[in-house]
Parts: sequence; C-alpha cells; structure tokens
Amino acid sequence: MSYCGLIGQNFNLFSYGYDGHEPKCLKIKSLLSQQLKLLSDSGITDFIIGCSTAVEIWAAEEIIRMMRDDNKSKLHCIESNDNQKLFFSKQLFDKYNTILRQCTDSITIEAPDTEQYKERTNRYLVNHSDVLVIVYDSYRGGHSAMAHTVEYANTRKCQIVHLHPEPMPASPLGLPPTG
Repeated sequence: MSYCGLIGQNFNLFSYGYDGHEPKCLKIKSLLSQQLKLLSDSGITDFIIGCSTAVEIWAAEEIIRMMRDDNKSKLHCIESNDNQKLFFSKQLFDKYNTILRQCTDSITIEAPDTEQYKERTNRYLVNHSDVLVIVYDSYRGGHSAMAHTVEYANTRKCQIVHLHPEPMPASPLGLPPTG
C-alpha cells in the first residue's frame, strides 16, 4: 500500500483567489486531477489530505470521485481544528463537511494555534506519505509553513510532486525569474 499526501497554499495567495471559474484556476484544478489519476494508476491507493485550504478541498473532491470510479482509492482526512475553521467561507465549510462524511476515515490533530496546527498537520502528512503533492507558488515569496514542509519532506526522502499554481514567466534564458 502506498500513500500520497497533498498540501496546497491558501487560495488567497494565488492571483485568481478562490474564483473557481477563472482560467488559471481551472488549469491548476485540471493538472491536480490529472496528477492524482497518474498516482492512482501507478499504485497509490491512499491519499492523506489536510482539508484546510481550497486546493486540498479540490483534491479531496477529486479523490472522492476516484473512490466511486475505481473502488480502490481511499481518502484519509485530517480534520481542521476549530481555529482553522474560522477562516472558511460558508461554501468552503459546507464542502469540508461533505468531504468528512464521504472520506474513508479522519483524524484530528490538536494544536493551540493555527501555525502549530499547520506545522503538525504537514509533518503528519510527510511522515505518512511516500509521495507528497504540493501546490505551491515558491516564486511569489512562498509561505513559510509550506517552505518548511518541503525542506522536511526532502530530509525524509519523500518524493515531491510540485504543481505550480500560476504560469511562470520565463527569463530571457528560459529560467524561472529570480525576483
């Protein structure tokens, strides 16, 4: 049995926000769906998701579709602590609760504040995953919790699949921009 963890930056860090109909958003959702299917086809059966960002909600919805279609995929959710739920819109909160009712199982990670919750959740994901899919814009200054998670995953020799949420402008040499 192989496990895949998935984490994503908060949607407010993306240029399109949570506009699910914006072309850039549709593109990353499509890439995420394709990647999850590829991982499933390669033998990944269990997916662990924090369910605290829109990206993770999108992934959970896709995995639930896969569960209905292939009858082998499993979704393990890490429930958001009460502090994190305060940041959910009503629409996101409703989706979150629907996902919790449909997932294979869930666990709760306790933490005194949001930052410690994110750190503990991300470490749990890395410690229990063979592959870690991240949706992360490292060129826009990134997010410290995400950067620390990537560093930690590298020390644990966890395979990382990085999906960039924005089209990256190329420098004259075709390299990512430096600033």
